[in-house]
Amino acid sequence: MIEKRINLNKLIEQGDIYKEIKLFRNIQVNENDVSVDEVKFSYVVVLSQTCDLERLYDKNPNSVLSGLVAPLFLLEQFKDGTYLDFVGIQTETIKKEKALKPYINGEKPRYYVVSLDEETKLQNSLIDSFIIDLKYFFTADMSQFVREKYVSSIKPFYREELSHNFASYLSRIGIPINNGNHILKDDIVQ
Repeated sequence: MIEKRINLNKLIEQGDIYKEIKLFRNIQVNENDVSVDEVKFSYVVVLSQTCDLERLYDKNPNSVLSGLVAPLFLLEQFKDGTYLDFVGIQTETIKKEKALKPYINGEKPRYYVVSLDEETKLQNSLIDSFIIDLKYFFTADMSQFVREKYVSSIKPFYREELSHNFASYLSRIGIPINNGNHILKDDIVQ
């Protein structure tokens, strides 16, 4: 499912996996101090299209300032319900392997599993398979994507599948929750 790109003349492509990429959640500037709230993700996958990323070095208004990425969470942490601890969210635990099958089979559109066999884990110095929670994506400054942080890439078929899943998840029809506290304009009787 993943492989090392042999030709690294393109610095960054869709499906590339990078390590130690930071999300800057909040930056506060005071008179004498700058405070930066950042989260460093061990691994992220690039979601931006390669054709857009090729504009990295453009000197015109089409240049790319940041890349769209999603964190790769360790599958064991996902099963333990601890993968969102960094934002103070505890999720349900998955105790039985058969309960994980809907995620692996793509039946849960919010999630994408990057399954790795033992040989791939060894070749890429990885300890576990990953899961991507497509709800938690962000943009990362292009200066963070350096060769030393490149880990490997998702193979072309799987990166297309991931891209399709992300687009489907993002374009779903959202229905607002009506808990009785909000009155919609159309609900007002004149």
